Amino acid sequence: MQHTEGTYILPYIDGDNKFTPVVNMRSSIFLAGPCPRENYGEDWRFEAATILRRLGFKGNIISPTNDHYMEMRKNYGLEMLSQQTEWERRMMHTCSALVFWVPRSEKWPAFTTNVEYGEWYKKEGVFFGYPEGAIKNEYLELKLQEQNKTAYHTLEDILKAAMDHIYRPSDSYFTADTHFGQERTLQLSRRPFADVEEMDLTMVSNWNKRVPESGIVYHAGDLIDPAQIDKLSTVLSNLNFAELHWVLGNYDRKVKEQILDAISSVGLEDRQIYVYDVDNPCYVNLKKEDGKEVKFRVIHEPADFEYHDDIDVTYLFGHIHGRSFAKRNGFDIACDYSNYTPLSSEQVLWFKNAMQYWDKNVYCDRVNRVSDTVEYTLDATERSYHWPKQAISSFMRLPEEQRLVTFGKQETTYPIAEIDFATAVGTVKEITPDNKLVIKINKDYPQGRVIAKMLEDKLPVKYYLAGAADGSMIIERDIKDPSATITEAQLKYE
Repeated sequence: MQHTEGTYILPYIDGDNKFTPVVNMRSSIFLAGPCPRENYGEDWRFEAATILRRLGFKGNIISPTNDHYMEMRKNYGLEMLSQQTEWERRMMHTCSALVFWVPRSEKWPAFTTNVEYGEWYKKEGVFFGYPEGAIKNEYLELKLQEQNKTAYHTLEDILKAAMDHIYRPSDSYFTADTHFGQERTLQLSRRPFADVEEMDLTMVSNWNKRVPESGIVYHAGDLIDPAQIDKLSTVLSNLNFAELHWVLGNYDRKVKEQILDAISSVGLEDRQIYVYDVDNPCYVNLKKEDGKEVKFRVIHEPADFEYHDDIDVTYLFGHIHGRSFAKRNGFDIACDYSNYTPLSSEQVLWFKNAMQYWDKNVYCDRVNRVSDTVEYTLDATERSYHWPKQAISSFMRLPEEQRLVTFGKQETTYPIAEIDFATAVGTVKEITPDNKLVIKINKDYPQGRVIAKMLEDKLPVKYYLAGAADGSMIIERDIKDPSATITEAQLKYE
């Protein structure tokens, strides 16, 4: 059968031992299942194509049947098997619906089909069926039932189901940080793929089998590797969407003009692409089941820019690849977090509702594990300290975590104005009525271990007491001079 682009796609191009390029394959159906190795006119796919056209399917019909295969295998050996298998892999990932029709018989044992089915049956957009009388399909149907999916027993029924999947009603979908073609992202984000090609195919497959032909997609930036911008039109031609709302990411902005040029040159037909930057905000309203609308803003970086919106806006961002999913006013829609699959509007609304239940355990910067601490008591009375009552009461009213102790070597001079709070390795637990200072040292810090050892060895040290993180109140004392008394000049307090 003569290859006709965009209609009935075969592996080869007649008259040339080249495989059909994978381009313009959005809204396609791949007809998986046993292929004849002779008597090619008996291929069930011809009947399937007739049914699909009668039902009004206007997309690509992809057939893996290669009636040149045996001749090509004879001429090129295993290399031809490799090329045929690779072509099928690309097409099965790029299609929007994968139909496994298995008329298994002694003549058509479908050994390869069993392996392919095992790789795909759990996934979205995959359909399985076999005609009455086909043999040895019971186990495959049982595995399908585990996924709460239906097995079909007429060719028309399974093809109707595939079409309904592609042509289902419009919805909104959300993703970010696909980075198509980018080796750097594959490595730095530790993506679980063997290479960039597998990464790209997986993301295209998940996109097309989730997003219908009429889908509205919001992409929060970094869609493609800037170095691969010449391939943008091919990438877009293989993705399902009626509208693509593309918020430029930090990588995209580097090639903004090339992106705009590429989009203008793509034959989008009835599709639309809208491009947004920081100065051109992207908003979307999603309707909940009760009919109320929720307002979202799609952005790329959650922190690098100031976004001046009302408090009712929830931000959908990317850039950090799921490394910190939750913010107090939004969450990450990067594909790394969502199994490299666009989120549906239902999923986005679910997360929005869940935000009210997120607590300090979601937003904490560090895990509050129990520290390795040790306490020391400095006998202020023996060293003739004089503590102004005003200093004691102001200092001790602060929470313990703000009653900081900073240590330094005895011979070093530390004027109050030059105190380095980064070296604060302890807190004042209490100041006793008899003028004893109880200090808790945190040995989790390397400096803390050093100071603890110095105190254990009774080495002379100098310390500062600093109230509050901003140093709004500081008490300076020098252990070396037991006769020294604190003065008002040495005391700062609120």
